[in-house]
Amino acid sequence: MRPRRQRSGPLRGEDSLLTCILRLDSRKQERESRILVSRYAADHQVPVTFLRLGEGGADSVLLGRADLLVSSQKDTLSRQGLAPSIPAPGGTLWSAAPDDPARVQTVNRWLRSITTFPDFTSISAYDPVIRKEAARFGWDWRLVAAVIYRESKFNEDAVSAAGAVGLMQVRPGSASADSLLDPSTNIRIGTQYLEKLRTLFSDHAANETEGIKFALAAYNAGDGRIQQCIRHAEARGIDASYWDNVTSLFEEMKGFSGRETVAFVDGVLETWRKYSRFYQP
Repeated sequence: MRPRRQRSGPLRGEDSLLTCILRLDSRKQERESRILVSRYAADHQVPVTFLRLGEGGADSVLLGRADLLVSSQKDTLSRQGLAPSIPAPGGTLWSAAPDDPARVQTVNRWLRSITTFPDFTSISAYDPVIRKEAARFGWDWRLVAAVIYRESKFNEDAVSAAGAVGLMQVRPGSASADSLLDPSTNIRIGTQYLEKLRTLFSDHAANETEGIKFALAAYNAGDGRIQQCIRHAEARGIDASYWDNVTSLFEEMKGFSGRETVAFVDGVLETWRKYSRFYQP
């Protein structure tokens, strides 16, 4: 193996500059890969540059002229001698030099966090409705989409054991179960309920972000249960305007462990962060 040129300035497992070669067959793959690699670099707080080379690719990585080679999964020749990543969105692999295993491990960890979002034009088939209803109530549409993903994985026919229905797992009451299977109706009622909960906790929460957390928690567990938890925290002299402070006392609550609710809030917020990286407001 040819000796690699040493590069300096490591930061969080990456060099001070990330250099990437795109060896792809289509403009679509190249455009999506540029977005992905740029997001990867931003998440690791390093600038990125893309090299244009007439031929080769693997040699440039092996010699240390570049850090990554992004190629089609089918293109085994261009990455010969390199260590490939797990499959990336768009049918590509990110390859690094075999004597740089830390880079491949870092890439793989990051790719595992985003491979559920391979479509760069839309989150789901329901995006127009989600955008419309989110705008009506002043919510980030990507946050509403994150709630839907966590509630039903975008399955409009979902029905829970507790009787919750549709995309946002709305309970029949303000509308019949049959009408709630209509995506537009379900998203409208679900988003309206989210806004009702945000308003309910707005005066209590320390800030807008905390208000969203309390609203999400109440969406999962019910507003009465969350208000009960808040009162318990206040009785203990805890600043209950912060969600994390309230959750720290869940083990003291009778008949409510809170584990599912904490996981729901954390999951929605994490999915929202991922959607926000890849989709425009």
